[in-house]
Amino acid sequence: MNKEHRIDILDSFRFIAILSVILFHYYSRWTPPGYTQNFYPYTNAGAAYFQYGLLGVNFFFIISGFVILYTLEKSVSYSGFLLKRLIRLFPSILLCSVITYVCVMLMDKDHNYPIFHPSSLGFLPSLTFTNAKIWNDIMPNRNIAYIDGSYWSLPIEVTFYILSGLIYFINKTKFISNWILFSSVITIILALHDNFFPDNNFLTLFLTHFLLSDYILFFTMGMLSYALFFKKPLAKWNIPVFAILILFEYHHFTLNKTQHPVTFNWSIIIILLVYGILFALFTFKPRYLGFLKIKAIQRIGVISYTIYLIHQFVGVLLINKLAQVITSSYLLPYIPILVILLVFLFAELCFRFYEKPISSYLKKALSKYIQ
Repeated sequence: MNKEHRIDILDSFRFIAILSVILFHYYSRWTPPGYTQNFYPYTNAGAAYFQYGLLGVNFFFIISGFVILYTLEKSVSYSGFLLKRLIRLFPSILLCSVITYVCVMLMDKDHNYPIFHPSSLGFLPSLTFTNAKIWNDIMPNRNIAYIDGSYWSLPIEVTFYILSGLIYFINKTKFISNWILFSSVITIILALHDNFFPDNNFLTLFLTHFLLSDYILFFTMGMLSYALFFKKPLAKWNIPVFAILILFEYHHFTLNKTQHPVTFNWSIIIILLVYGILFALFTFKPRYLGFLKIKAIQRIGVISYTIYLIHQFVGVLLINKLAQVITSSYLLPYIPILVILLVFLFAELCFRFYEKPISSYLKKALSKYIQ
């Protein structure tokens, strides 16, 4: 959304999402039981408190569903919409992936954290926003991984952009209905695979590579929120069908426990319900969320994309480097707070002096293709 039409509370939501993800990566992701080793200079005592922070990504998907429908309505063509998305995403991941690759090499010369060292081939899935599994199929035995593990969600986002844009420009007036029908087909495929054909190679291959299938209903929730927020017309069956799909999704996740690296349980359900309630309040009673309208956290929401791209591998290594200076056992668990502030500072500088200028230049240079 541009400055004139930005909805501030969504930036507050982005802040909640990104802080959840960061705390997960700085206290829980790289220590038992989530990982085989402890990569932190402190104990894994915080792992239990922050192990569900990875669900912040799901919250991002709901936000994306809302925002993308807004963007689609402001776009005049499918190609223009995709080009605007590319301008938004590519410059930042190009910079952050290069910085991450170099910083990991410099800060971990002895390869004490080998999983943080993907080969240079990791730039292929990272910079193309594609599923790393595809590249491993093309080049077997090369163990191609993203430059930073956090990038796993970006192919899902981009797949959503491509498909939602395609469905939107096929029939704008019936987009919500058509998208829910599409979501229904994907959800039914999941259900068939889970309950009747778990060993079907074709279905397994499709679902393994089409990662959007596990998260499509989060995007759909955001779309419905957008339609209700702006009082767009909805078919009478849209919301009831979506509710039924949620039940199918619940069954899928409880059956497969796909929320790696934690087991799907009631805590996850409660957190996802909280996210749903926040969006329901935003949709119908936004005044109740006035307490979230704090400029500082909204600014962090604005720059959250860059924070997401840079925070994990570099941040964990930086925590360990600072622990060599701050050796007090009492202070060690608080080092991530300092690193978080440094990541926020980097993202702010990047946004001001790199993202915005590059974005403005590209939009002007490619304006005829966007318009």
